Amino acid sequence: MGLLRVAVCHLVLWRIQGFAVPRRSSHAAAPSQARNSHATARHRRGRSSRAMQPLQGTAADLEDQEDRREILRIATPALLGTLLDPFLSVVDTAWVSRLGTTSLGAVAASSELFTLTIAVSLALRESASSTIARYLAGGRRDDAVAYGARTLQLAVAGGVALGFVIGGPSAPWCVGLMGCPVGSPLHADALSYVRARSLFLPCSLVLFAGEGICRGAGDTKPPLRAAALAGALNAVLDPLLMFGVAGLPAFGVAGAAAATGLSQLAASALLLRELARKRSAVPKPTTGLGGPDQT
Repeated sequence: MGLLRVAVCHLVLWRIQGFAVPRRSSHAAAPSQARNSHATARHRRGRSSRAMQPLQGTAADLEDQEDRREILRIATPALLGTLLDPFLSVVDTAWVSRLGTTSLGAVAASSELFTLTIAVSLALRESASSTIARYLAGGRRDDAVAYGARTLQLAVAGGVALGFVIGGPSAPWCVGLMGCPVGSPLHADALSYVRARSLFLPCSLVLFAGEGICRGAGDTKPPLRAAALAGALNAVLDPLLMFGVAGLPAFGVAGAAAATGLSQLAASALLLRELARKRSAVPKPTTGLGGPDQT
């Protein structure tokens, strides 16, 4: 009987241990399963973040490409227009050189007077460019249009004033400051060139002012077209007005100045026409439910 009780006790203990071990193993596995689930979640998040990185990079690349295209769209015509500006002087020099060294020296000296007016022209261009860009960025279209109109009016007034100073009664004195005083063999030709070209100084300043307005609006193609027209017309008019081709009288050095001035007149007219067209094409801003802006 004692052996029987011992055997029964061992059997009971064995059964208890057999059921207890699985229960202990299941409790012990719970933390490891939790750790595995957290690791899996982190892995999935890592995979998703790595999958999103190419998409984010693609969006950034597209934005950079769009910025580069916008810069090229604005800067390329502006650069070409700037390169065309000296073309008028180059053509004048090429044709005037055929009149002789005296005429060439007179034009070279008197042209410096018009180079000094570039300071006024650049002031108009840069102020119009920055101010109009700021107005348009803030949605103030009417203010931008008004500022552009005032800039053009100031360009005309400044051109008339400078033309009177350079080509008016003080023209001999101005020419003398450039090394062509009265009595110099260069004086007569220099005086003729200055007086003829000063008549068109308002057109020159209007071209610079209009270029600034177009830059502020983000469109630099109209000034490029105007500069191209001026260069082409000057190349054609120079020999016609200087040497009296096709039955026209020969004006000599004054003809070169007139050719440059007429070219600037035509270019400024084209630029003003494009500015007027652009102004009428831009819709006025709206407020509220789509009604016109009353400000």
